[in-house]
Amino acid sequence: DNIPEKIITDPIKYNQILVNLVANAIHSTESGTIKILVSSRINLDQKFELITTIEDSSNGIEKDKLDEIVNIDLNNGLVKSKITTNVLHVLICKELLKLMDGNLYAKSEVGKGSKFSFCLTLKKVNYKVNENEIVESENPLEPNISNKPKLLLVEDNPISRKVEKKL
Repeated sequence: DNIPEKIITDPIKYNQILVNLVANAIHSTESGTIKILVSSRINLDQKFELITTIEDSSNGIEKDKLDEIVNIDLNNGLVKSKITTNVLHVLICKELLKLMDGNLYAKSEVGKGSKFSFCLTLKKVNYKVNENEIVESENPLEPNISNKPKLLLVEDNPISRKVEKKL
């Protein structure tokens, strides 16, 4: 009930994040449930936050493995384990959230399931009601989208990574 009818964000990036996290939940849940929960809140800076949570009833992920997945950083070139499809999905989500000034959170309990959430600070579009029509406010706020081009390159060979970074 507290989510506005219209918000301004990048729907393609939002959908890609959602699809990747749901794909991970489907992949790791053999039986049980997967829930998608959307909520909102006003943060301490009085800004509107949209929180999307994907919760599954999988076997869960051990804390050290979960920390490794969520905190992996390909930029420093140090990857301790093989990058699986699930890890790649999380990496893509993190990069998209970085572009959208968002954050990714994860909780998991072995035997009880996992919960991946992402939070975006957004701007609501205010409406004025004129008789029988709804009109957007004169000054809708634009999303915070960087115009700087970005590229996500995934390469598991360290030598190829160095060559590609130089290019």
